[in-house]
Amino acid sequence: MNTILERLEKIKGYVVVQDWRNMALYSLIFASLVAAFFLGVIWESQKDHNTKGILYAEIPQSTPLASVPTPVVDEAGNSGQYVGSKNGSKYHLPWCSGAQRIKEENKVWFQDKNEAKRLGYTPAKNCPGI
Repeated sequence: MNTILERLEKIKGYVVVQDWRNMALYSLIFASLVAAFFLGVIWESQKDHNTKGILYAEIPQSTPLASVPTPVVDEAGNSGQYVGSKNGSKYHLPWCSGAQRIKEENKVWFQDKNEAKRLGYTPAKNCPGI
């Protein structure tokens, strides 16, 4: 029967690396894993930072990205920065999916948010950038 000291010596042989080449290899592997972990953390934090609050896939490339939307002129010659429906109570940016679902004959155009609010409209929650 093995004593506790004999078992510890056997385990110690597995744990202790006696060859410097093995130690260098293990150190390199460990450093690579740590570097990969921190690069992943940085990548994820940058990805969240760049897309927070704006869904760029919903905005057409022809639409300028500015802090104040440029007025849009529709087919009927109406212009404004925000659009709502005669039948609804929400206002949207012209490129939002909700604004695109409004029929042309039902569109109401507003020059700014204050005008829309004054007429009883509230911002659409699914329209990023409002």
